Amino acid sequence: MVKPILQKNVIKKGKLKNDICYLVNHNENFSSCCILFYIRVGTIHEKEEELGISHLIEHMLFKGSQRYQNFMDLNKEFDKLNCSVNAATSKNLTFIDMKLPYQNLNAGLELVNEMVFRSLMLEEEIEKEKKVIIEEFNRTNDEPQTKLEILTTQFNFQKHRLSNLILGTRKNVKGFTRNQVKKFYKKFYVPSNCCISIVGNTPKNIVSKLNDIFDVKSSRRIEHKIMKYENPKLDNCLYKKFVGKLNHISLSFPLFGILDDRKYYLDILIDILGGNMTSRLWVALREENQLVYAFNVFYECYEDGGFFSINFSCIDKNIIKTIKKITEILERFTEVKISKDELNLTKKKAIMDIEISSEESCGIAEFYGEQVILEQEVKKYSDLQKMYENCSDDLLFGLCKEIFVMSKMKMVMMGRIERSEFDRICKKVFSKN
Repeated sequence: MVKPILQKNVIKKGKLKNDICYLVNHNENFSSCCILFYIRVGTIHEKEEELGISHLIEHMLFKGSQRYQNFMDLNKEFDKLNCSVNAATSKNLTFIDMKLPYQNLNAGLELVNEMVFRSLMLEEEIEKEKKVIIEEFNRTNDEPQTKLEILTTQFNFQKHRLSNLILGTRKNVKGFTRNQVKKFYKKFYVPSNCCISIVGNTPKNIVSKLNDIFDVKSSRRIEHKIMKYENPKLDNCLYKKFVGKLNHISLSFPLFGILDDRKYYLDILIDILGGNMTSRLWVALREENQLVYAFNVFYECYEDGGFFSINFSCIDKNIIKTIKKITEILERFTEVKISKDELNLTKKKAIMDIEISSEESCGIAEFYGEQVILEQEVKKYSDLQKMYENCSDDLLFGLCKEIFVMSKMKMVMMGRIERSEFDRICKKVFSKN
């Protein structure tokens, strides 16, 4: 297979004069540039009274800076540069992503610098944005799959900082003062806690330009401690009443953290389980038994730990049948190795997926940027390809035996059935363990 994009990447990485980490992936085949700017702060860094403040600050980055006094001034600049821009907050990171024509890269970087380090955090804008975030709470409550994922995350990380909600609490959001917001902002939005990842047709003097643009200085250092999550021996089941025609269910297992390189092999495992039209779950749940319309196999990993989850929705009479089919398939993975033919087919697909991902500039920026901000040894796409090629049936077999321990499985249901029926299902599912 021809790999023109992979062959022309030129990667530079290091630190700017003020300690912002950078990674630049130059590729002259792109007519655009993608900028991802990371700040290593999220819900795990918040105290109880601060829950939701990282997310509010992310919103406020778009509401005015020293040079662009209000949201409209900023928005006009975005439009003038013909750029798409967004931002997000997670458990451990906040980031801004911007994609724009390569000719406008310098101006785009100046905008990012204004947003990140020179935000005004005006009181009237904070009060306005609180209302927007309350609407986010309302939207989440209306989306069962999103709500199920939140409940699954909370249930897996109960009594640990990873259970903190990204949105925080309504009470906190409504009560945040400008002083609170500015204090938190000044604490974490410092150069040494940041990383910039740029992908595209960049100029030769890009590092010099970055030093000129990102000139803010601070001696503050943030110490990031790993607080390893130990799966507590608590309830395996969580039930929430839900009004609707379907029951929304997740089956999940505790997992290692994001700094463990074995996370890359999970991509192959997910493909075999549910990533294509011949995957084990697709055949069993859709083709052979017609138990569900859709399902999702995924994992969440952070520095402190993670979980592996299978989420699905079904009618009342199919709950037990679906759970039984899924657990049978998972147990089979711990008893019999994946066939070499199936493994080789999936490995080829995974390698093709790498090549597809390596053609999308913002995907590349995220791939490299997340590694840098979490202070990992940077792997290139070629390193990932070698890992996939070297993935053996023995390796996956050992991984499955470690992950799919049925006594550690957690079941979360947002259901229309009665609580007593859910308790009966739980007893039946976990009785043999």
